[in-house]
Amino acid sequence: MRTSRLIVAAAAVLLLAGAGCAGYGQNAPSAGTGSVTPVVNQPTAPPPGPSAEIVTPPATGAVTVIIKDFSFQPSEITVKIGTTVTWKNQDSAPHIVASDPHPTHTDLPGLSSETLSSGGEYSFTFDKLGDFGYHCHLHPSMKGRVKVTE
Repeated sequence: MRTSRLIVAAAAVLLLAGAGCAGYGQNAPSAGTGSVTPVVNQPTAPPPGPSAEIVTPPATGAVTVIIKDFSFQPSEITVKIGTTVTWKNQDSAPHIVASDPHPTHTDLPGLSSETLSSGGEYSFTFDKLGDFGYHCHLHPSMKGRVKVTE
């Protein structure tokens, strides 16, 4: 019986000692009060911003290629699928934008302008992935390239 009392007393001491160390914040009891106020973990606020990641599709837009001094400027471009490219003739000579190869223009059917006089424009929307060469049908040494990515 004496052993039982010692065990109970030791347990009570341990409980009181543990209660004095249980809380480190404002809710910690002061020593000797005899009452224990439990420390409740407060939920943390969610991080600012949306809860789900927003995925934006690749941007499409418009790109201009200038025809000047018997060259395409820039001669090589990389665009996203769905981009419209406009060729503007700022040369004194007429030009025709056409898909490679010369003279059949079969690599990208549809990429073929009318004759562009000085000040004329031609637009084409790239809706197919790939690497496409083009040239001026009237001056086949004038070459350009459009790389279309996602």
